[in-house]
Amino acid sequence: MLDLAGRRAVDLNEQVLLRRLTRIMINAQSEPPESLASAAYMYEARAPILDHLTRLVHEAQHGPVAIGALIPPGAKFGPQHLAEVDPRKLMMRFRSELNRVDAAEADGYLFATLHGEFCLSTGHYHPHQHFIATGQMIEALERLRSRGKYQIAAINASPSGRDTPALQLRKLNLDEARYALSYLFQHFWPARWSGLSDDGRKLRGDRRRIPEPFHSAWLAWMHRQRLQDFALLMHLDVRREGLVVVPPKNAYFNGGGI
Repeated sequence: MLDLAGRRAVDLNEQVLLRRLTRIMINAQSEPPESLASAAYMYEARAPILDHLTRLVHEAQHGPVAIGALIPPGAKFGPQHLAEVDPRKLMMRFRSELNRVDAAEADGYLFATLHGEFCLSTGHYHPHQHFIATGQMIEALERLRSRGKYQIAAINASPSGRDTPALQLRKLNLDEARYALSYLFQHFWPARWSGLSDDGRKLRGDRRRIPEPFHSAWLAWMHRQRLQDFALLMHLDVRREGLVVVPPKNAYFNGGGI
């Protein structure tokens, strides 16, 4: 059951802002509003990025290609703290974790984005990262998987009595690369119920829309964000011709370049 106190914690100003956003979206007949709260705008804004990523993976010059997700242990925040969440800090924290397993010196590249999920049983938002990685960057992610806190997180995140890895990796099928890469930029955060059955089994429900007022609060938060703040680029650079791979020694964290 959701905590009613959590509902009251959502600032009324957020709901006022949502109503304004709704009016903007309804009145926008030809062009979507430039807001990450708009699914149409997200589809439009992500298209050139996905085009460049698709080109890169088809060049196949940097070893195997994998796509996946990382669930940071303990990463969650209540609705009363949502307005304070800075996506740039969450992505920089991910970079720091990768640097601890020597990703900065690895060949290959990584492109990661921020996503999240709302837990219906606790009333918390849970952020995580989606990514594409190539070459030795995949090995660095595997090393991250072996770190103790991620192994513990995998056990705690187990749905339906099965272990769900805190780090999920799978080989990218190049024949469906463009579609698969859309996983990196999703226009919504889903809600799920998770908890224990009477006999102690871990259960997890189907994805659904976040209930109100938590959905309105999330939309208002998304409206204040920039797409580039949701991205982490390692061994990639943004140039006139698009995304290009750069040597590890010249790679950097992109805090606002896509």
